[in-house]
Amino acid sequence: MRWRGKRLGHILNPKTGWPVAGAPGSVTVVAPTCLEAGTLSTLAYLQGPGARAFLTEQDVRFWLL
Repeated sequence: MRWRGKRLGHILNPKTGWPVAGAPGSVTVVAPTCLEAGTLSTLAYLQGPGARAFLTEQDVRFWLL
């Protein structure tokens, strides 16, 4: 979705109620369970520009776009 020329994601920053600034376009995580992969990908997205560092700390395979 676009608003005022900006691409908006569907995951919102709980502190602001707006999409996360500087978040990756896509986060994919490989984990032992779907629940773990989904949780880690959402948490990484919420880190915005820090998504790569967050996932590296979790020691999982991941792809960011």
